[in-house]
Amino acid sequence: MSHTTPVKKQGIFFIDFVVTVRRDKDAEREFGFSRKRVKRAFPTSTCLNTVFWSFPAPNIHMGLNSLLSQGC
Repeated sequence: MSHTTPVKKQGIFFIDFVVTVRRDKDAEREFGFSRKRVKRAFPTSTCLNTVFWSFPAPNIHMGLNSLLSQGC
C-alpha cells in the first residue's frame, strides 16, 4: 500500500525593492502589473504574497507566515 502526502499549494513571494526605493506611483503601478501577470501565469493553487524590503509592514517575516497560513 502506498502512502501519499497531500501536495501543498505553491507560494510565490514578492519582495518589493522598487516601490521601497522610488516611492512613486509609477513604480507602484508597474509592480502591481507585474504581480497580476505572474498571478495569471500560475494556477489558482498558487499563493502570492508581497512584502516590502525596508518598510515596517508587511515585512519578510509577516509575508512568510502569511504563505504558511494559506497552506503553502
